[in-house]
Amino acid sequence: MTLSHEHAILCKIASEAPAEARVGIIVGSILLAALLLPFLGYTVVMTLQLGTILYFVSKRKLWISVAVAIGAALASRLVFEVWLGTALPTASIEFLAGLGL
Repeated sequence: MTLSHEHAILCKIASEAPAEARVGIIVGSILLAALLLPFLGYTVVMTLQLGTILYFVSKRKLWISVAVAIGAALASRLVFEVWLGTALPTASIEFLAGLGL
């Protein structure tokens, strides 16, 4: 099974899912993000969360979901950390913290 075929199957399931299921995906991603934020940091968690919502709820192609998620996470980091001087949560995992994430 190719990635595009798997995406088509997931999109079909998501499109046939009731609105409650899509809301569940969003609420679940918010809860998971809250749990992972202290460990993975803002940039990684927001990229994963937005990518998940774009791919599974909005039914975007994988490469679009990844590109938009990375761009949005970096843009929001630029706004909050650089322009506004607000400290965003950083990763507690040494490898990620060493990368400045």
